[in-house]
Amino acid sequence: MRKKRVKKNRKFWTGTRLTYLVLFFVSFSLAFFMGGVVPYSLFFIVLAIPVFSFLQIVTLGRNLSFSQKLNTKTITKGQEAIYIITVENHSILTAPFVRIMLSDNKNLALSQNCVTMSILPCRHEQCNVFVKFTYRGEYTFGIDSFVVSDFFRLFRLKYKINSHFSVLVYPKLAHLSNFLARNHAELQSGAMLQKGTEETSADTRKYVIGDPLNRVHWNLTAQKNEMISKLYENENETSILFYLDTSEIISADVFLSEDALVEACLAAVWHLLLQEKKIVFARAQDGVIKTINVFDRNDFQHLYAALAKVVFGELDTSEKFLTFAGAYTYSIIFTAKSLESGFFKDVPLNSLLDLYFLDDKVEENQNSPNKRLGSAQTRIIKLVADADAAVMFGGASL
Repeated sequence: MRKKRVKKNRKFWTGTRLTYLVLFFVSFSLAFFMGGVVPYSLFFIVLAIPVFSFLQIVTLGRNLSFSQKLNTKTITKGQEAIYIITVENHSILTAPFVRIMLSDNKNLALSQNCVTMSILPCRHEQCNVFVKFTYRGEYTFGIDSFVVSDFFRLFRLKYKINSHFSVLVYPKLAHLSNFLARNHAELQSGAMLQKGTEETSADTRKYVIGDPLNRVHWNLTAQKNEMISKLYENENETSILFYLDTSEIISADVFLSEDALVEACLAAVWHLLLQEKKIVFARAQDGVIKTINVFDRNDFQHLYAALAKVVFGELDTSEKFLTFAGAYTYSIIFTAKSLESGFFKDVPLNSLLDLYFLDDKVEENQNSPNKRLGSAQTRIIKLVADADAAVMFGGASL
């Protein structure tokens, strides 16, 4: 990797340089006033020290190579790992002082931002840095630059190499002992209510944004001159629609709130999947509603990886989602929006809807987790995240 030398203003007269300056004047004085082989030999040796020192660090800077890795492949939020840095000296000179500068994109993971080592000729050295991944997401960290000094520390050169790599940290997957999902009777009544307002036949419906192209019924689309999607085995009546609101979160600890919302959603999906429920997961991405079918454990692994990388800060797409949710009998929404937002007021009346909203402050007066607002088909349930990012479903901890 090409190394770029970086110049930086530092205090020039360090202790070693002052010592060398004194040694230079002493040897010069001895050679000038006394003469002879020994004083002149000493003077020329002192005179040659900075030349050899400079050549040493230039040679070392061009003959050091770096490699880096973690001691584990799969990382879950809260887990500690060891970041292993290996430096190899390809020259015949000893590298007495090598200082490596480290950085990470979140400024949270690395236990230290620099390491120092000495490397013998044609040998390699390793150093271990402890890394703690406090939040889920994609971490980028590595070596920014390194500084090489000579034996006498008269010179130092800084080389910028920008050798970084990315690590995906997965959210925690909690196991719920209970989840307040709708029972069979409620789903049946919701399905009957939805059928009363459905305009298309039982095995097709109007196309909504987010439907995959292989679900489009092209023959009916051509006949009716509008996009029509296929339904298989009344999937909208049997599938549960999950929606993760990825709009911007305003909180004292934004990363904590984002992770709490993601982990609460994952825990609920996993709990219902173990009960052999079919789930369609939806979220906004670049202003468009994207869906993932979660029908088995392989589908869940795909969802798990997707939510590890999900980024919050999307523009408000609640209106698009509410139109999308109208085609499903039962929808579950995880959001950090306040109860006063329009997202809670414009819920579809022809389907069952559970709204789980995140509140990072525990309120003593919130005794009932099933607070009903709006229509009889809508249920509002409060989530609470504590300082350890544990999520509570209306007072019941994960």
